[in-house]
Amino acid sequence: MRYRLDLSRRTNNRCVRRLLCQDSVLAAMGRTFVPLVSLAILIAAGSAFAVGPEDLLTATPRVLAASNPSSLGNQAIGFGAAVALDGTLLVVGAPNEDKSTDTSVSQVGAVYVFERQGFDWVEIQKLRADEELAFEQFGFSVAVARGFDGDGPLDYIVVGAPGYQNSSGRAYLFHRRTGEGFVLEGSFSQENPDAGDLFGQSVAMDFFYPPNTQSGNYQFFFAVGAPFDRDPDDVGNQQHGSVQVFQRTGGPPTWGPSPLPFFGEPNDNLGGALAMSEFNILAAGENIEDPSQGLLFGGGLLITQVNQLPGGDFNYEPVWELIPSAAAGFAGIGASAAVQAGTIAALGAPLDDEVAFNAGKVYIFDISGGIGPVLTEAEILTPVELVSGSQFGTSVALSGNLLAASAPGASADGMIFLFEQGEIPGDWTQIGFIEPPPINPPFTCIEGASITLQGLTAGVGCPSRGSVADGGTFAYFVGGLFFDGFETGDTTVWSSSQP
Repeated sequence: MRYRLDLSRRTNNRCVRRLLCQDSVLAAMGRTFVPLVSLAILIAAGSAFAVGPEDLLTATPRVLAASNPSSLGNQAIGFGAAVALDGTLLVVGAPNEDKSTDTSVSQVGAVYVFERQGFDWVEIQKLRADEELAFEQFGFSVAVARGFDGDGPLDYIVVGAPGYQNSSGRAYLFHRRTGEGFVLEGSFSQENPDAGDLFGQSVAMDFFYPPNTQSGNYQFFFAVGAPFDRDPDDVGNQQHGSVQVFQRTGGPPTWGPSPLPFFGEPNDNLGGALAMSEFNILAAGENIEDPSQGLLFGGGLLITQVNQLPGGDFNYEPVWELIPSAAAGFAGIGASAAVQAGTIAALGAPLDDEVAFNAGKVYIFDISGGIGPVLTEAEILTPVELVSGSQFGTSVALSGNLLAASAPGASADGMIFLFEQGEIPGDWTQIGFIEPPPINPPFTCIEGASITLQGLTAGVGCPSRGSVADGGTFAYFVGGLFFDGFETGDTTVWSSSQP
């Protein structure tokens, strides 16, 4: 494992001891204190590693392996194709896992739920679709939100299964109460599903206090993308792509969709990637049209929660199209998306060729203000380490002033790059990168297939290319690696090995 710090441009003074001064470190960064138990980087692959506070000085990971995977011929199950994190819950999708009772039924999918207990990550449950259909790919996308209602603490997990029923797609919702396991609450499909819609290719979820609420309660919301959905009002029957928002209302609670799904323009593929942060939803599409050039270069649609309707439902409206300026074709703009409510949005373009062939880019947008229906980027991120085939921007995640972005082809095992925003919007600095630790025996995986970021905690997916054991999920503390108090003028290279 390698961490490189590039802090020649950083001017903040740091504490001298990481374990005693983490509050001062974060204060120097303009943030409030976050307990050390939440400062981790999770890099998901075919197995899993985790780090606890006692490991901060060595950053040595532990292994979290998927238990008893169902796999014909010990083939890879796609463990880490999707990763979601909220508090002490880590959810990992394995969409290529075979049926639990018959491994000849392929790509049924499964989801593994881990929970932090003290200094350990423990697999507490394995989730399956109720029917377990072939090629359903349950776990292709996952989202998790922890919250509460009038009966106490309440946790939700949303799982996308875009391959369900000839790839029309479905989303599954699980919940748990304190002291209980997750149970299936319901499944969701489109009102008029068609083969190939891929409903569930992307999902996003959050628990928050709606700014325009009439009920005065915190609430759960989730969104589902269907990038090849057809707008019923289009007589040409073209694939627009859509996003459907669901909200938990009433007592007993029900999950109702927003009044209408949000459709893209013809061939937009809207909903290929999704991100939600409180009242903002960012839906990306790799073929969204650049209006200045009339070409399908890709971009995003920022959707915001506007007001609460009579009866408890909320109304959402599109605010801006996020279109990079001077974009190039076939760059994959919108392959990944991230949003921080009311402040920042990011779109990955992993196939951009400006630096080198398929080196990639990440576009940053300031969504705190703006005029007109189209918003262009505030900054473009391109790490100096990029090489041909890096595919930087394959996945992106935001939290506060931090951004994590993956480049699966930047090295033999892939790289994760970390950036920090300064006081001025658009002033982003690369603070370092992380490569996974050496594994014995070695394995190959697609490093950075997915990323989740909360506080200073990031989860990054790296599903195996080979056998079911040919991969790993790693966890590292960002606070321990990059804000340790010793980095002024430092460009240290650290290494660590698997325990």
